[in-house]
Amino acid sequence: MLKKRLFCSVIALVLSFQAAAFSQSITTETPPEFTLEQKIKMYQEAKASTEIPALLTLVPFGVGSFSQGDLSAGSALLGVDLLTAGALALAFNNNRSGYAGIGAISLAITLYLTSRVFGLIHVSQGVEAHNTELLKKLDLDKSLLPDTSQDSQKFVDENSWTESLNDFCCSAD
Repeated sequence: MLKKRLFCSVIALVLSFQAAAFSQSITTETPPEFTLEQKIKMYQEAKASTEIPALLTLVPFGVGSFSQGDLSAGSALLGVDLLTAGALALAFNNNRSGYAGIGAISLAITLYLTSRVFGLIHVSQGVEAHNTELLKKLDLDKSLLPDTSQDSQKFVDENSWTESLNDFCCSAD
């Protein structure tokens, strides 16, 4: 079982390194002859989102950071996760009991939760930095981009699922 997990972790790391190398090989240099509409479309297609990297951050061993091409944060998370695994191994060692076992489990939980919070914050900062750099390369101002918050509000208004849910929950039977 442990060999299978280790093998899957190594495969995930290799795939993450390949994805990072591929994403770094793509350039977004634009000649000045593109129109504003073309630049906006290029931005919409190339902008990064936080959903996938945030989910990958929850996977141990820095997979989320490695998938974004951030080797330093990925290595730090990998190291912390190895420390977490070591603390858990120490906690479940047959010779440990009482306060030593509880302390090791507490340390492992603290390390894991701290590294996940760091990873999620780092992912959002990385995505923001990527998108800001993309705007600079495309010579676009953020105010020129379409406002997507109105689209989500329009979706809520059109589907009125909140009113239906309220009617369902609060209806007198």
